[in-house]
Amino acid sequence: MHGDAGRLRHEEFHSWWGRGVKPAGQADAWWDEGWNVNYDNGATGTRAFDFAEPPRVLSVSNRYSRVTPTAAYTDGERFFEGVAAQLTPDVLKSIMMAHWTGRRRRRRLRPTWSPAPRAVELVERV
Repeated sequence: MHGDAGRLRHEEFHSWWGRGVKPAGQADAWWDEGWNVNYDNGATGTRAFDFAEPPRVLSVSNRYSRVTPTAAYTDGERFFEGVAAQLTPDVLKSIMMAHWTGRRRRRRLRPTWSPAPRAVELVERV
């Protein structure tokens, strides 16, 4: 994710994704950040899990904290790459889309894998 357009796209995907699925609490924010970063990077990466790696801290233990650890972005994406390595990226996308569709609140929304509005396209041209 590079530049203002990349940041805007990342935050917009939070909004789009968040309409259907929201973390239960701040401790689950890594899920949202990890999936967004995975999406930012094309949602095509795979990297097999290495269970010999040490565990990662993806959330703070204080439930009143609104801080998302930096590792939630990189290691959260790593989690989704590991799942994609097990299933394939297309199967993971299908599962996440089915999850989103089942959880969304507004039936009139039509999810796509290109949620960027015209505004983001215009920002990229500038």
